[in-house]
Amino acid sequence: RACARRGRRGHLAGERRRAQLMLALYRAGRQPEALDVFQDGRRQLVDELGIEPGPALQELQQQILAQDPALRPPARRSSRPAPTRESRRAVTVLACGLELDAADPEALRGASEQALAAVRGIVERHGGVVERELPDLALSTFGADAVHEDGPLRAVRAANELRAELSARLGIASGEVVVGEGGSIGGPVTHAQRLQLQAGVGEILLDRATRRLVRGAVELEPAGEAFRALAVDPDAAGVE
Repeated sequence: RACARRGRRGHLAGERRRAQLMLALYRAGRQPEALDVFQDGRRQLVDELGIEPGPALQELQQQILAQDPALRPPARRSSRPAPTRESRRAVTVLACGLELDAADPEALRGASEQALAAVRGIVERHGGVVERELPDLALSTFGADAVHEDGPLRAVRAANELRAELSARLGIASGEVVVGEGGSIGGPVTHAQRLQLQAGVGEILLDRATRRLVRGAVELEPAGEAFRALAVDPDAAGVE
């Protein structure tokens, strides 16, 4: 009985770690894997202790199944002032999908925070702003808060540095968005995310609009309906 009591106390800490991992996976768009973590933990508890997961973990499972909006992370905002009124602007969006090699919840969180910090540093150094973050995804804009005629080229150069520093998939799209307090909304935001999902690790995929804006400065090859960036001319100026 004493062993059983110690087992029950010990499993509480394990459930907290399991809940963190489930939430991180869900917020990263990996709902099936988050649910698998719950089922694996349940089997372990039933087999070893003869008990079911605690109420908190069961509630989290139900929230994930229902895709409860309460599980969405708060949008990470840049320290730069947000626009007080909505406006339409032509921007370039860079989506950076991170490959995080960690199974333990604490290690996963640490790897995510370290990688996202690196993304912010690189993006801001090239004149962009990281508008939204998930544990394994960062969305950045170039031109939403400051006008740079070479915004598309800045985005490609940032992506080129990101793939050299991190294990990442990168998608870049350009076009008109609506910029407001909640960040940028529009087709390029969605398109950039789709491109990073199509990219392999270490690849940068551009849409047609971005390709036109960086012509002569970036070596490209066709990749389906997109274009894969092979090399960037460090001395080239942006297309006006």
